Amino acid sequence: MLVERGNYRHCYEIIRRDGYQTPILIYVSTSDVDALCAYRILKSMFQSDNVPFSVFPVSGSEELRKRGKEIPDDEQNRAIVLINCGGTEDVREMMDLKVNCRAYVLDSHRPLSLQNVSEENKDVYVIRDDSKEGDDYFPEMDTDSEEDDDDEKNEDEAESDFSSDDDDDEEETARRKQIKLDRQRERQSQREAQQPESPRTVALRRKKRQAERVEYWRRGSYYGRSAGLCAFDMAFDMKKEGLEKNLLLWLAIVSLTDQLAHQKVSQETYKQYCFQLMSQVSNQINGNMHQERALDDGTMVKVFEDRKISIEEELRFEMMRHWNLYDAMLHSPYVVTRLQTWKESGVHLLDSLLATCGLSLQEAKQKFSHMSPNMEKQMREKLKEHAGSHGGLHDLTYWSFTYHHGFKVKMSAMDVVYAATAILENYSRCDVEDDEDEKENEENINTENDMDIRGNSNNNRRKSVGGGGDEEDGTPESSAAAFWTASKVLSLSNWEETSNGLQRAMRVQRALIRQGGFALSNKGSIKTLGSLRYFSLTEHGSPADVDLFKHPLTLLRLALFLQDALRQVKKVLRPLIVVGPSMIDPNYFLVVGVTEKPQTDSIESGGNFFMQSYARAAEQVRAHTKHGSFEGSVVQVAKTDLPEFLESLSDIDAERVARQAYMRNY
Repeated sequence: MLVERGNYRHCYEIIRRDGYQTPILIYVSTSDVDALCAYRILKSMFQSDNVPFSVFPVSGSEELRKRGKEIPDDEQNRAIVLINCGGTEDVREMMDLKVNCRAYVLDSHRPLSLQNVSEENKDVYVIRDDSKEGDDYFPEMDTDSEEDDDDEKNEDEAESDFSSDDDDDEEETARRKQIKLDRQRERQSQREAQQPESPRTVALRRKKRQAERVEYWRRGSYYGRSAGLCAFDMAFDMKKEGLEKNLLLWLAIVSLTDQLAHQKVSQETYKQYCFQLMSQVSNQINGNMHQERALDDGTMVKVFEDRKISIEEELRFEMMRHWNLYDAMLHSPYVVTRLQTWKESGVHLLDSLLATCGLSLQEAKQKFSHMSPNMEKQMREKLKEHAGSHGGLHDLTYWSFTYHHGFKVKMSAMDVVYAATAILENYSRCDVEDDEDEKENEENINTENDMDIRGNSNNNRRKSVGGGGDEEDGTPESSAAAFWTASKVLSLSNWEETSNGLQRAMRVQRALIRQGGFALSNKGSIKTLGSLRYFSLTEHGSPADVDLFKHPLTLLRLALFLQDALRQVKKVLRPLIVVGPSMIDPNYFLVVGVTEKPQTDSIESGGNFFMQSYARAAEQVRAHTKHGSFEGSVVQVAKTDLPEFLESLSDIDAERVARQAYMRNY
């Protein structure tokens, strides 16, 4: 069942009410920073209301399925929150929901499972705020007319759930009663006017619905509004957006920036949400510009907040503040793909741009933090003026935000995304003992109400969320350790962890540009396979860097970079498959697929179709596959089955292209 924006407040009140009876169970994906931001927002809200809860980081559907089996069947009212997981699958079936358990899903992955969004499903509530998906966007499930009475009863029960026990005013209560009465009258009139249907009519209606469902899934996978933004909207409706000195607003900003960094949102949609956040930041600035405090002698002095968010026009040079300008430009996918710096001519073009801007190589290669404010301002103005005439760098800037923590720390939202992502990607290097300290000190999840999954007091609960034990790559324990470590980076509360994340991110960025450059400059590295392009990192990658691309996020970023570059240099656009090593099983390859066109705002234009293509290809050739993450574009394929799997995938894509051509002509 869908929960629209107007019901966010009531939804939170129901979750909170159930949480007072039995601790809330939160299952959060370890695959992206957006999920981490949404969790931190909900954590602050629950703590402000003294609601007990337990947190379980999960790395994939199989782990989530196992966690669902651990939920006790004690018939107690229990709220389950799923963050960036579960939305695309039937939650009732996957988690085997027990009696009186209700799941609340904040998931940006699309398409949503039709079972989850069905009005008849009173066990799963999908929290969403996406104007592009109207009520008629989701095809209807098959229903029988004799179930109408039960549906009416269930719907009335659901309506009663979404009413506040404490603060509902009389006008709101009367409005809901009138809506309920109107619905009952409408159903009654429909039953009176309904004529018995022939078997042929029923069969035709079922066939039409089946065709609608097929078309729904053919649109492919894409992304809706970030989970972090939805969680912040809920906090705003509950008047909790100012918790932790506006940290929740910062987390919402980082969640949106994470979608931009990984091309999960179009430039147009990013600007739309960014301008909405700007108004929130402006309100925060005006409300917290300064405060006055009295000294010992009674003198009133102005003191400024130690934490604040500012709006800034950022250059598309990743982590520029933490290395030098030259390296930041040389390792920016935006600059590299347009200047083609994997060629010597591209590097000369970059040098020429800097010279035109009046910057010597010595100045460009000095640490950015050593650059004077005046020089930085002039550099920005010159780059914006001359970049368009050098390789077509017309969109060199974008609007974003920076977070100031005292006088020492100033971080852009994009830098935080890169640092936190680098930690999430780097399972094996997360110190498990540090993770235990993190959960004791930083997270401190309602220590006096610390509960296990059954609601009993348990001082060792944190170990149950994957906080200790095995440091092997790809295990749930190590991914959870990385999750807890990355949470420190979001609020910039631990500069050592943030700095480590940035250093790791810069290392990965160098490897990404280096490997991408090798693939683009060496003829034959990127092969054409029917209607697809294919690049194998295990065959053509540098052995020194290959292990850095074991995580789906890292390999996906490489695939996106290569596809961006191919759009600049190739006349014919094709989908791209990139193959790398698997951190889950050495006998498998990690496979990611990206479409030929960049992310757009149009749902009708289609998303990433590889989720469906993977399933068909595996079925046709009986390939052994695993889905180690919640991303539809990622799959693990047995090494022995990969050649046949790719050949089948190419045939399936050729069918897709032919079908699209037919639809365009007719």
